[in-house]
Amino acid sequence: MRYLFFCVLLFGLACSKSEPSTSSAGATPGEAPTPPTEPGEAQGQPVGASAGAAIEPSIGAPPSITLVSPGAEPRRVLRWAFRQGSNETMKVRSQMTMVAQMGIDGERETVTPPIVHTLALEVRSVDADGTATVDFEVMNSKVLPDKEAAASVRDKLEAAVSSIRGMTGTYRVDAQGIVKDFEIDKSAQGRQLDRSMAEAIGEFLHRSTAPVPKEAVGTGGTWTVERRLTEGQIVTDQTSRYELRRIDGSKITVDIKTEKTAPFQEVGTPGTYGHYEVKLFAAKGEGKLEADLGRLVPQLAASNTDAELKTFMQKKDGLPLSMDLVTNVRERITGP
Repeated sequence: MRYLFFCVLLFGLACSKSEPSTSSAGATPGEAPTPPTEPGEAQGQPVGASAGAAIEPSIGAPPSITLVSPGAEPRRVLRWAFRQGSNETMKVRSQMTMVAQMGIDGERETVTPPIVHTLALEVRSVDADGTATVDFEVMNSKVLPDKEAAASVRDKLEAAVSSIRGMTGTYRVDAQGIVKDFEIDKSAQGRQLDRSMAEAIGEFLHRSTAPVPKEAVGTGGTWTVERRLTEGQIVTDQTSRYELRRIDGSKITVDIKTEKTAPFQEVGTPGTYGHYEVKLFAAKGEGKLEADLGRLVPQLAASNTDAELKTFMQKKDGLPLSMDLVTNVRERITGP
C-alpha cells in the first residue's frame, strides 16, 4: 500500500470528525486540516484527462536482489514459468487502523472498512527469456461494511475505489519475478481515476510474485530485495528479506520480513501548504507467500505492517502544523 499519502488522507478524515477547536496549530476552528496536496494526488483527488495529466503509476526502479544464504541441499535455481494465454483471477483484501495526533490535540483512532479488489489477469505473450506481458482488469473494487468505521471514512474510500472499477492496463514480469512497466490503458485517461488507488493496484501486482535470486537455493535459503520508491514526491527505501521455507516441485512457501524508511526530506507542495517536511517514516512488516512458480496469482500472500509517520507543514497563510500517525495495515492476496 502507498502508506504515506494514504495515511495523510485518512488523518484528514479523522480530524474532520472533531469538534471545532483552536488548539491545533494551523487549523481554523471547525475546519478539517487539509493535508499537503499535489495536483491529482493526495486526499484521494482524481486525475485523468480532465485534470490535464496522464496516469502512469510507477512501481519504482528494478529491485536489487542479493543472496544471503543458499540454504540446505538439494538446491535449485528458482524461476517463474508463465504460460501464454493463461487466465487467472486475483482477490486482494486490505484494511488499515490508524492512531493520529495533530499539534497538541489528543490522539484519535480511525478504523477503515475493509477494501476488496478483484482483478482478472491474462498472459498476452511470453518472451524467449521468460518475461511475460500481462493484461489486467479491475473487475470489481468495493468497500465492505464495518460498524467500527465512520461514515465519512467509508464515503471517501467508496469514492476512491469506485473510480478504478473497470480500469485496465498492462505490466511485465520476468522469470525472476520482477514486475516492471506497469501502465494503465490510455483509453482510461478520459476517466477520473484516484491515483492512490491506481498505484495500489500496481503494488498488489508487484507483491503477487516473489523476486528470486539468480543463484540456486534450498530450504532455509535467504535473500534480500531492495527497492527505492517515489510515493508522490516522497522517496522511500524498502528492504525485504525472503526465506524459503518449503519447496515441492513448482510450489514454494516463503516467509517475508520488510522494513521501509524515508529519510528526512523537504517536499514542495503547491496549494494550501507552502512547506512540507517528512521528519520520520518507518515501517516494519511480516508476511508469507504460498505460490506456484507457473502461475501469476499466489495461493496466498498475506502481510501485517506497522508504520509511523511524523510530518511538519507550514501553511502559506497560517501557523505551522505537525502530524504524527501510527498505522497498522493488513493485506491478503489470494487466487482461485
